[in-house]
Amino acid sequence: MKDSGLVRIKLVICHNEKLLCIIEDKLTAYANASGTTFSVVNDYPRDEFRMALHVIDDRIRINADRVKVQTGIMVINSELSEGPIRFKMTYQMNYGTYHVNLIGEELLSVWHTWKEVRTRKEMDKLSHYEDKSNLINQYIGRMQVTMNADENFRKQLFRRLSHVGKNTSSAIRLDLKKLQTDLSLPITRLALLAKIEGIFKKYSLTDCRAVQESLNRFLMQMTKSHGN
Repeated sequence: MKDSGLVRIKLVICHNEKLLCIIEDKLTAYANASGTTFSVVNDYPRDEFRMALHVIDDRIRINADRVKVQTGIMVINSELSEGPIRFKMTYQMNYGTYHVNLIGEELLSVWHTWKEVRTRKEMDKLSHYEDKSNLINQYIGRMQVTMNADENFRKQLFRRLSHVGKNTSSAIRLDLKKLQTDLSLPITRLALLAKIEGIFKKYSLTDCRAVQESLNRFLMQMTKSHGN
């Protein structure tokens, strides 16, 4: 892992120095052992939902649909009284001029109150990163994100967003309604997802994280249920 990434962990991940050292050691050891190079990306400021660190795998994979895919790990810190430090899989899809970032399943979680032995054992789950990264790429290959977003896809997608949008600002809800009303064919699934992510990111990074998780669940469920 690049030195800048380690510096950033030291600056923002948590106030528990012992836990900090274990996390730093394990992340660096995994990167070195696996030969994986990660780059730190600054998607979110520290004061937005206590974001600590987001690293992206430098490897770019290109699937049969010419979609460029990069996976990564997002480390989300919570205050001591609120919960653990969570490590979640992320992935970015790029096609043409559009790209979208989504947040996937949890890789592992570490509680501030854990003893060192238990923390190190949980951090060993970093070894599952490669398998989960490959699985994400397999799912993306079946999502067919370069095909047109037909009426059925849009209907299901905006139904999902109606649940996410209940607790968001009126500006987000208005922009989503305008997007749905003004939408014209043709538009690819990925382009539509990118437009939606852009709306949330423009107004609220906290809400953006929520929609990135929701869109991932939508795509995964759609792929598992319908095989497309």
